[in-house]
Amino acid sequence: MNVLLVDDEPLELDQLEFLIQPMFPLWNLYKAADGSQAMAISQKVPLHLAFLDINLPGKSGLSLGEELRAQHSDIDLIIVTAYQDFHYAKQSIRLGVEDYLTKPVIERELVEILQKYQKSPALAAYTRIITDAMNIIHQKFAEKLNLADLASEVHINPTYLSRRFHENRLLFDGCFCPDRLWLARPQSPQ
Repeated sequence: MNVLLVDDEPLELDQLEFLIQPMFPLWNLYKAADGSQAMAISQKVPLHLAFLDINLPGKSGLSLGEELRAQHSDIDLIIVTAYQDFHYAKQSIRLGVEDYLTKPVIERELVEILQKYQKSPALAAYTRIITDAMNIIHQKFAEKLNLADLASEVHINPTYLSRRFHENRLLFDGCFCPDRLWLARPQSPQ
């Protein structure tokens, strides 16, 4: 799953990344400091979820949310803001945001929001495929392994598996070659 984090405060971006990454290690987190960086990312990557600060340089997080929705109709939007203004909440509702977090982000509140993504059947199946494939890659590090063999082991079509790797920004060859080489290296006596 590709997740966009947009905030002009680097510490806020780092905090979101720090809280989300351990819960969802297979998610790709993309960080942007303003609307133009966010839109550049959205043109290159299919986005599924975005955390948007309302007060951004250049444009508001709400107008950025509208632009993201125009490009990615299924994207879920979560507003993150220091403002507890009813006007912003009302605009967020009109935009159809999934949730609204106030800064500083409290871990418990973020976890409550993210739990729905953990329980999503589509996400669970999607994550299971990548996790199973990566586990097989690591278990069979010393064996010759190709995409067709791996797809057969996880019981899916090779093209579909290749797409899942691509969506996760993983290259089949590149994601495990360094690990396989490291694991296959001669062990020095201890």
